[in-house]
Amino acid sequence: MSTAVRPIDKTALDRSSGNYALIDTLRKWGITFFSGVNGGGLIHVTKHLEPYLGLQHSGDSVPRMQTMGEYVAGFVPLGYYLASGRVAGCLTTTGAATKLGSSGITDAKLHNIPAVYVIALNSTLSIGRSPLQDVSEHGMNIIPQLRAELGDACIVIDDIDSLGDRLELAQSILAASKPVAIAFHPDILSKDADVDVPRRERPRMLDQIDADRFVNEFPQISRGRRVIIYAGAEAARCPGITELTTALSETLQAPTVWSVNGANAISSDNPYGYGYISFGGNDEAMKLWRSINSDDVVITLGFDSGEYSLNLGSIPAGHVWHFTAWTSPYGHQDGDFRHRVDGDYRVVRGDIEQTLDYVLPKLRGVITDRPPVNLPKDLNTRTISRQVRDGCVDAIAFYSELHRSWRPHSTGFDDVCTAY
Repeated sequence: MSTAVRPIDKTALDRSSGNYALIDTLRKWGITFFSGVNGGGLIHVTKHLEPYLGLQHSGDSVPRMQTMGEYVAGFVPLGYYLASGRVAGCLTTTGAATKLGSSGITDAKLHNIPAVYVIALNSTLSIGRSPLQDVSEHGMNIIPQLRAELGDACIVIDDIDSLGDRLELAQSILAASKPVAIAFHPDILSKDADVDVPRRERPRMLDQIDADRFVNEFPQISRGRRVIIYAGAEAARCPGITELTTALSETLQAPTVWSVNGANAISSDNPYGYGYISFGGNDEAMKLWRSINSDDVVITLGFDSGEYSLNLGSIPAGHVWHFTAWTSPYGHQDGDFRHRVDGDYRVVRGDIEQTLDYVLPKLRGVITDRPPVNLPKDLNTRTISRQVRDGCVDAIAFYSELHRSWRPHSTGFDDVCTAY
């Protein structure tokens, strides 16, 4: 819902302040959808936002705000990004609202999702005078909490002359697929500001040295060995990935598994698809994953390291090639995942889609001596009771029908609590 229903009288707005500069800069970057509640600390920022009243406003490039409780609002940028591929923002008023919205910040960090959290601090004039919703060091001390979680991605606007530099930093962090918290003192941001931070497109590129090294080394190392492909969330965000992963599976004759968040990286028509692994995973996928040993080679497209994917364990393969464009995703150590691999570990840097498009033609015809693969006809092989009490749903029939009923371009939400 939205509590504001009238268009803004733009002629009455002051466009010289940092409040306007912040919203207008985010607009230039393509960030125009915000969720949250208007109020203390935010009112001079939100007056530069139109109300979001329905789907007719989606994608119209006008900065808009949808009013909703801060806890839910904190997660809106995540769903918005996963559904559209576009970055969105959350607004939190001074105080407890920031703690409510910051649950979404944590999830954005853990899932490597770019999102903007605009956080109102106290006026600098009120610090030390017991202001309502005191977030200074005398009260909630919110900035050290945000910095402990986000590091440099907690950006504090405490000097209007540094606004441009801080926004440049924010854009670079978003480009690395990470959330940012822009925390500001209202009296500082209300000062006049002359800011020009245009959108800087991050080119999708491959690292040709890494890609050529893979092409030169992989055929020899993989000869006669089983190759397994593990697709993660990073790969799933590449727009043309499914055709490439199918081609990779077929070229390498490689059984292919995925994390639950990597499912969109694999076509349902991929004959080498074994399903997703670990928590609630498919039977064939888990049988395959548990059989990995030092004689095997694993290619990871991205690297989903979370407990629901790797169950706190390491990949026991003798050789792991990790394809990624991300430099410091959640779970890394020193920029990679060598600590989650038992054997040899090598990184192929660069956009996953661009890299696969480059290496696949070079691999065809040189990959030989592939071990036989038993392609699964059914990803689930356990015998599960189908006795259903009166008035209850046959869960197997329900989820089977749901799977058959997906329409193209649908968005699904996997709720683990419901699965219990």
